[in-house]
Amino acid sequence: RFSSALQSNNVRHKIMTGREANKIYSNQLKLPDEYMCIFAEDAGMIRAAHAVAILQELFVRYGGKLLDNHRVTGIIPGDVITVQTNKESFRAKKVIITAGAWTGKLVEGTGLTLPLQPEKIEALYWSVINPDVFTPDSFPTFLYINEDEYFEFYGLPIDEYHGLLRIGCHYGSKISDPEKRDNEPHNNRSQLVSQFIQKHFKGVDAKPAVMEFCMLTLTPDSYPIMDRHPVHHNIIIGAGFSGKGFKFAPVVGKILSDLAFGHPPSHDLSPFKIDRFKVARSRLGIKDWTKMNLIDYAILIYVLYHVSIVST
Repeated sequence: RFSSALQSNNVRHKIMTGREANKIYSNQLKLPDEYMCIFAEDAGMIRAAHAVAILQELFVRYGGKLLDNHRVTGIIPGDVITVQTNKESFRAKKVIITAGAWTGKLVEGTGLTLPLQPEKIEALYWSVINPDVFTPDSFPTFLYINEDEYFEFYGLPIDEYHGLLRIGCHYGSKISDPEKRDNEPHNNRSQLVSQFIQKHFKGVDAKPAVMEFCMLTLTPDSYPIMDRHPVHHNIIIGAGFSGKGFKFAPVVGKILSDLAFGHPPSHDLSPFKIDRFKVARSRLGIKDWTKMNLIDYAILIYVLYHVSIVST
């Protein structure tokens, strides 16, 4: 179904077996022959730190003001909204909340409870025997999906740390308070990732060289919230991107600004409305990803990886 979705949106791609992928990446992969691989030819990798710096530069250039070290302590709804911080308060007719793992706590003060679950994720980096074969010019990003398994694995070529390949597991450990994330226990997934590496890769050390942590925020169906507050319509919420949101920042910004300014939405936002949670849906309960109305989110998640490896 991934291939048909890509084809229907005129995205160039190739389908190959694990054996065929092993021939192309003979120095890196040892996939089982029966694996099905989808190669998206025009995909790429976003360097997060550089992208954030450019977005901030453009924001300031066009009149925005960045305020560092202003911790938001409360949001008071009204025709004019008050945003309280640890340094000063601000008043505005409309507010867009994109506070990541802190969103749930912030919106509770407005009388809204959202099913947002922050998770603590391991970012794992692995030494390789020959770094030259795992550079961005030599090896693609990838996503591994096995519908019979709960876990998804992903990887990026050597970029952030010299000589270290990033391979990790998409899911982490639930945390109750993002402010105390460093003290929260976590499920060590490194052994699970190590087993995945030993089965599928050549020339990659079985022990992680670097382990860091980050956070993501899950919704029950793993799709984000992009909607107006159900009572205070001048509060706009973008949250719960479930670890897939950064690459869509420009289009998400466009959608949220349309909501704030009352412009007709540029996409069908019905899959991302808050009221969808009135119907219980499991985290992995949506079977047909190709029926999502917002192609930028539902399909292009997979386009942004060079290779998606799907075990049959």
